[in-house]
Amino acid sequence: MRMTYHLLGPQPEQVFGLSPHYDATAIMILHQMNGTDGLHIKRNCAQLPVNILPHAFVVNVGPMISSNGISHSIEPWAMGTLRRKGSAVPMFFNPKLEAGFGPAASFVNPEIPDLFRRITMGEYVKGFFSQSMDGSRI
Repeated sequence: MRMTYHLLGPQPEQVFGLSPHYDATAIMILHQMNGTDGLHIKRNCAQLPVNILPHAFVVNVGPMISSNGISHSIEPWAMGTLRRKGSAVPMFFNPKLEAGFGPAASFVNPEIPDLFRRITMGEYVKGFFSQSMDGSRI
């Protein structure tokens, strides 16, 4: 779990956030407090703001939850376009480093073979962090 506190600066047009990226997590749950805005997603080359719903959580299923290429995770994008100060609490959930994962059996059949090999969480993390943080997948 991490907590971020966002301030309003004297020159908000010069504030930057995070580039589009994939979190190295299985599931990320985000609570945006005090109306903290700035979260966008990149989907099909479009930048879309995530509307804030009071008392709600944003849930992002990470790329390690594999559907054998049927569905894809979105790219979260933290923009520096805050209209008010506030806090955000992201919580990241991952399996143990020894745990193995690959395409779910329900997404594999004779017509659609495994598109990805099974790997451990440790292998995934090592590969993920050896890549640049430019929004590209491992």
